[in-house]
Amino acid sequence: MTGLLARALFAGGGLGLLDGLLGLSAVGYGGKHLAGLLVVVAFHQALAVIVALAIKLLLPDLGQGMQQLVADWLQARRGAAGELGRALAYVSSAVIAVLAWGLASGLLLRLEGAVATKRYEHLMQVVGVGAVIVLALLVAWRVAQLLCLLPFRGPLTRLRLVSMTMGLGCTGYALLWVWRDLFFKEIPPVLGLLLIGHGLAVLWAQMPRPAVTKVPLGMALLCNLLLLVGLGGSSSIAPMMRSGAPASGILVQGFDRFSDWDGDGVASHFGARDCAPFDAAVFPGAVDLPDDGIDQDCYHGDLVRADGGKGQKTELPKVGHLRRPKNIVLISVDALRPDRLGFYGYKRHPTSPGMDAWAKDAVVFENAHTSGPYTIAALPGLLSAHGTSQIPNYSPDKGSYMLASELDTLPELMRKLGYRTAAVTSGINPKRNGFTQGIDQLFVVTQSKDDTADRVADQGKKWLDRMGDRRAFLWMHFFDPHDPYKVMKGFDFGGSASDRYDASIAFMDKHLAPLLRRLAEDPDNVVVLVADHGEAFGEHGATHHGNNVYSENTRIPFVVRWGGAKAQHHRGAASILDVLPTLVQLAGGKTAPGYGRSLVPQLLGEPSDLKRGVLTESYRKGQLYALSTADHRLIYVQNEGRYERYDTVKDPGELNDLFGQDTLLDKALEDQLYAHLAQGVLLRRGLTVQRMMAPVLPPGAALQEPQRFGEELELVGFRWFVGGRSKEKPEYILSLYWRALKSLKRSWRIAVGASSGRHSINREHKPGYGYVPGRRNYPTYEWPVGVIIEDQVVMGRMERYGIRDYSLSLGVYQGKDKLLPQPGLLKHTPKGTRVILSQLKRVKPLIWGRFSSGAVKK
Repeated sequence: MTGLLARALFAGGGLGLLDGLLGLSAVGYGGKHLAGLLVVVAFHQALAVIVALAIKLLLPDLGQGMQQLVADWLQARRGAAGELGRALAYVSSAVIAVLAWGLASGLLLRLEGAVATKRYEHLMQVVGVGAVIVLALLVAWRVAQLLCLLPFRGPLTRLRLVSMTMGLGCTGYALLWVWRDLFFKEIPPVLGLLLIGHGLAVLWAQMPRPAVTKVPLGMALLCNLLLLVGLGGSSSIAPMMRSGAPASGILVQGFDRFSDWDGDGVASHFGARDCAPFDAAVFPGAVDLPDDGIDQDCYHGDLVRADGGKGQKTELPKVGHLRRPKNIVLISVDALRPDRLGFYGYKRHPTSPGMDAWAKDAVVFENAHTSGPYTIAALPGLLSAHGTSQIPNYSPDKGSYMLASELDTLPELMRKLGYRTAAVTSGINPKRNGFTQGIDQLFVVTQSKDDTADRVADQGKKWLDRMGDRRAFLWMHFFDPHDPYKVMKGFDFGGSASDRYDASIAFMDKHLAPLLRRLAEDPDNVVVLVADHGEAFGEHGATHHGNNVYSENTRIPFVVRWGGAKAQHHRGAASILDVLPTLVQLAGGKTAPGYGRSLVPQLLGEPSDLKRGVLTESYRKGQLYALSTADHRLIYVQNEGRYERYDTVKDPGELNDLFGQDTLLDKALEDQLYAHLAQGVLLRRGLTVQRMMAPVLPPGAALQEPQRFGEELELVGFRWFVGGRSKEKPEYILSLYWRALKSLKRSWRIAVGASSGRHSINREHKPGYGYVPGRRNYPTYEWPVGVIIEDQVVMGRMERYGIRDYSLSLGVYQGKDKLLPQPGLLKHTPKGTRVILSQLKRVKPLIWGRFSSGAVKK
């Protein structure tokens, strides 16, 4: 047994050391990371001991047979006749496999976006990769046949062949690291070496060794236990255990459930961040209710409601007298990366000669970022100076979600300041999301994914000509750089998606540049050029946009040309939210709504604030936030409670995560990020949930006995009434009062039915609509235990079937699963999956324009 435990400690320690060293290369070599290395080694050793004991228990004779097998396999001997040829055949096959892998990866990238239809694109990729694999097999088979004919003996023992295999693996991974191909952006290339090295360590550990005495073995096991218990609970090891060491980061997630003492879904060991391990209502990611004195989300203390009021109305800086511009032209370009423009330093292709010449006399903001890395998350920031979560009930998801009408948009403000307003767009229909507020004339050139810079520029020029000497505000949205990156005549930069993207920019530049030159002839014109977001081409394992908040997705060009501006480049961080206050001030406004900052002082020559941080938020894949300053970027993955920090001056590709190496800098950036989130998503969530909490039920709403659904959820009351957005537009509302009995592991769908016998109405709830921008509702698995939540279900006007009696029923579902109602006072439906809440007598349809509170007799 002692030998078995010694070999397990050796094998686990080898893997832990390799895993930990790889983690150190990712997170740095600070003192607390060295402590994390010790915990990683101890963690792997503990796992190895558990696995060894399990194997010993289940397969008691396996160890002896394994040792003999390994001893025979690794014995040193002279090669037999013909072994040199077979060894070389083996090596050549491995080399061909590595080359074929690289060729297939390159082919996948080159065919990305080759045709407009995704189905045909995928078919081409499958056929191409299949052809590469078949060709590689044929070549490897033929080369191996020829080499096996060599009759010579050789010094290549099997042990040396294993070493050569490791070398070939190192070469292959090094090539992929250099190429930075799509797949290996997120997987460290040395991970293969880690696995190969650990395999050799395990095999070597099986070789017969001198007997191990119990005293040193016991000391080793005791030290292992003390490390896991003593340091395993420290949050300082989180960078190593959860994001640095790749194998530990995967394995430790399987053990989180065992240290989640209070069942709130957040562990409290191995660097997990549950600040209250025995309180299910307090954990990272929980909803922090404003001004209640409790820090429910373990993040910067209790949320203060007053934080959310800052910046909603901004006093513009005093800069002296400004001459009002004649024309203000806002140009937004879809998916345009600044690092693909010549005046931002791009040299591979001549993408922007016209814009380069125009920008020489403009103010260029080098570190500008979008408010959201996809169009319907970014344009609200451009038009309203509000981030996504700062807009009431706005959800930047697929579908039609309208910009709140109570917000003052940039065109509305321009119109109030005496400007005629118009918009020329391609690729989008601004009406769909309420982006046309304040626009006098709208020209949608096309909604399809076409390169139409010629038509957009021409339409914009015609409208400005019609305005004559009148003051005019024009918003032009160019779609050209957006995928599918069509082949452009006259701009053949190559066939890859990246090359065709450059060609689309060049096509746009050709048709936009004449308009820019014309507008620049009059110093009273103001032109702002921005993008809504960037575009990824394999960086960080992603393509297109909206998948993450790294710079390739969030950094945008931001250029202002105006006769009164001093041409220069600014390093300080700027935001797409700054466009509105800047243009409002130039147009003569004194205040501006929203959370942006006027950049007029920078236009006049003042230096920019290098410490300022601007926020990007994304809800398409998780809840992601990025704070960007002139020199650093802090990324926060809220649903994982995880940070990343990058030095964008030394590491513009954001490949070396430095979070945890400079605690003072980390703290300063975290404080800035919190200040933004407290004005947006944190306050939005907190106020939404606070409005839903019902410590006291309205008169007559409480059930005599709560109706339980499963063991997790109970209905304590309900109320049927006439409500709605206004008295002119009444609707029937059913308020359900729920209480979670334990922490819900899943989000349940609550469905309400109203049946008249002949007709039926079914409604699914959306509790807390607008709770989180990307999720829209407050999922049941986040409901606090023991707290009554009011869930309002809008039943509508019920105008289709006349005055009728209805039976009101309620069920709780998730796909095909059902939380079955337990016996109680409420009657069950025939199938037993729902309960009958009430019989509604003589329900009258509601007619908008007339409000009657006595529409129902219960």
